[in-house]
Amino acid sequence: MLCLWWSVGGVGCDNQPNRSPEISFYHWKTTFQPSEKAQQYLKKLQVKRLYVRFFDVDWREGQAVPVADLMWKDTLSAYTIIPVVFITNRTIKSIEEKEIPMLAQQIAKRIRKQAERHQLSLEEVQFDCDWSETTGEKFFTLLKQLRIYLPEGIALSATIRLHQLKYTYQTGVPPVDRGVLMFYNMGNLDGSNTQNSILDLDIAAAYLKGVTTYPLPLDFALPIYQWLVVKRRTRIVHLINDVALATLANSKNFQQTGARQFTVSKSHYFRSVYLYKGDELRVEGVSLVQLQKAAEMLAPLVNHTPPRVIFYHLENTHLKQFTPNEFQKLVEVF
Repeated sequence: MLCLWWSVGGVGCDNQPNRSPEISFYHWKTTFQPSEKAQQYLKKLQVKRLYVRFFDVDWREGQAVPVADLMWKDTLSAYTIIPVVFITNRTIKSIEEKEIPMLAQQIAKRIRKQAERHQLSLEEVQFDCDWSETTGEKFFTLLKQLRIYLPEGIALSATIRLHQLKYTYQTGVPPVDRGVLMFYNMGNLDGSNTQNSILDLDIAAAYLKGVTTYPLPLDFALPIYQWLVVKRRTRIVHLINDVALATLANSKNFQQTGARQFTVSKSHYFRSVYLYKGDELRVEGVSLVQLQKAAEMLAPLVNHTPPRVIFYHLENTHLKQFTPNEFQKLVEVF
């Protein structure tokens, strides 16, 4: 594990025990009921905590509204559940400053209600928002208000995108206890600057160039998902999750035009989505080699011990691509 001094606060990791990075997973489905296979992976990897999306906050009909509450079919009491709330950037852009305290109160109440209902002990709450230079100040105000309304002593964390890491001076640093660098979704879905918008190491390298640290303890989120991008004329019209390359290559309904590119040769339904003849398709995903290189790129940014490495996300079709031993070797790079 590589440890560096923080540039802010003068905190380092000298004389600290060399502890292994901690493996975690995001749970981003609408129903919380991890499968037996998923639970086996969690046990083998000695996972202690899960980052679970509780609900979203979106801007609808002129107001910020909590939507898409998680349905609970299980609680997995053996794990610490960290609530994650996704807040759209348009919500932060649209809300007025005077409305922020009320929104913070609503969010905090909703989190506490779910936690109490399912007897969860709150240790940390994470907020996921792709704030920008123009919306950062209002988002940071919301975070400060949330600290007031959430129970005392709970840690706050926030997701950090690559542009927020690269341009810290312009976008600011959220007033939270730790950040999670989201190392995925880094290219344009239309394929204009990448053939793999999930994980493009060349794009990542450009963002990381010159970055040596971050003013918060930084954890890392890596992708293990895949999807099919459907382009019709000039527009992206669908994202279909968990489509393997072989599924298209072995079908007469698709004509392969590149390593991971296809066109639809016959209009038909595919995974409950109607595809038209001529639609352009691109299979995106990640390999173990790519994840290994990603981990090597991120290791110099480790600024606390032990860092958490969070995989997105906990789903059978994603897990089966990698063995527990491969997950373990990936995080050992940190």
